[in-house]
Amino acid sequence: MTEVAGTRMPAEYEPHLGVILHYPHIPAVWRGQNGDCRYARFAFREVARAISRHGKEDVHMFCNDEADAAKLRIDIKEKGEVQGIFIHVAPSNDSWARDTGPTFAFKVDQTSSAGKPILKGVDWDFNAYGGPDSGAYWPCEEDKVLATKMVEKLAPQYGDQVDMGVMERKQLVMEGGSFHADGEDTILTTEECLLNKNRNPEMTKHEIETILKETLGASKVIWMTKGLYKDLDTNGHVDNIACFVKPGHVLLAWSNDISDPQYDISRQCEAELLAQKDAQGRSLTVHKILCPQPPLFYTQEEVDTLTPMEGYVGRDVGERMAASYVNFYIANDAIILPGFDRPETDRQAREVIQGLFPDKKVVQLYTREIILGGGNIHCITQQIPSPAIETTK
Repeated sequence: MTEVAGTRMPAEYEPHLGVILHYPHIPAVWRGQNGDCRYARFAFREVARAISRHGKEDVHMFCNDEADAAKLRIDIKEKGEVQGIFIHVAPSNDSWARDTGPTFAFKVDQTSSAGKPILKGVDWDFNAYGGPDSGAYWPCEEDKVLATKMVEKLAPQYGDQVDMGVMERKQLVMEGGSFHADGEDTILTTEECLLNKNRNPEMTKHEIETILKETLGASKVIWMTKGLYKDLDTNGHVDNIACFVKPGHVLLAWSNDISDPQYDISRQCEAELLAQKDAQGRSLTVHKILCPQPPLFYTQEEVDTLTPMEGYVGRDVGERMAASYVNFYIANDAIILPGFDRPETDRQAREVIQGLFPDKKVVQLYTREIILGGGNIHCITQQIPSPAIETTK
C-alpha cells in the first residue's frame, strides 16, 4: 500500500480505541423545555450506551461546562452503570463532534522515542458551515479550538498505547463529515460541500485535493457532485449520502420515488461512482439503501420547542429534514444505525446493513431528535483509531 506524505487515516471500519461525542447544550438547535435540550440529550445518551455496550469501545462524552458534566454523570446511570463511558469538559458552540472534533491519522513508519505509534488529531479550520453570511451559526470561536482541546484531554488516557498529538491544518476550512476514507489511500467527498464558495473560495479544486491527500495520506479523491437532498446546513456532507463499507465498496442513499428530488440525485451519484476507480485501481461496487419513506418534516410542536438564538439557523414548520440511514456509526463490534419510526424502510435498512456487516450487531435507535438538529449518528461521533492496526501492517 502506498502512503502519501507520511500519514494514513484509517477507515472507520478498522479497529478503534474509542469514540468522541459532544453533549447537546444549544437550545436553538436542540429542542426541550425551558431550553434544557432534554430530548436530544436522551438520544445522545442512548447512542453512547449502545456504543459502549455493543460496540465494545471507549466512549468519551465532552460537555460544555462542569454543571452539564455533573448532571450527565448522574443521567448516564439512569439505565444502569455502563463501564467505559468517560466524561470531560470542553466548551463548544454546538455538538457535531464529527465536524469540530479531531480527524485522526497515523504517522506512517514512525514511532515516538518510546517506540509507540504516533497518532495525530487533525485540527482543521472551521467556519460553522459557511461563515458569518451563510453558516449554520456564528461566531464559532469555541469550535475553532475544540479539536485541539479534545486531543489534550484524550492524550493522557491513551499514553501507554500511542503518542497522541495535534496536527494543525488551519489553511483549509474543513469538517470531518465532508469526507470518508477507505483506509487504502482513497477519499470520498462532494463538490457541493468542498467546492462551495462559503468554504475555501480562494482555493482551486486541485489545491483542496492536495491538502486532503497530504493530511490524510491519500492518493485519490473521488468526487460526487451532490450530497443528500435538503442537506442545507452542511451544504451536502458526504456522510449523509454515501460511505465506504469496505475497500472498493460504497453504500449510497437511494430513492425509488420518481417524484422525489432525491431520485435523480442518487442516480447521478451512482453514475459518478461507477465511472471511478479507487487508489488501488478497483472499480467501485455501489450498494443502495433507501431513504426513510415517507420523508420527515418539522412539525409545529418541534419548531415551537426550539429557543431562537442570534446567529443560529432557524427551522420552519413543514421543512423537510435531510434524513438518511447512511448516517450510521461503525463501532468495533456493532453498527449504530438511525431509525425514524418508518417501519418498512427502518426494517429494510437493518437488513441491508446486516448484510454488509455480517460480523457486527446492528443496533437501531430512534434518532428523530438528532436529525431535528441537522445531522444524525455519524455526525455526532468521531472515532479514535487503535494503534494495533498500524503495528500489524
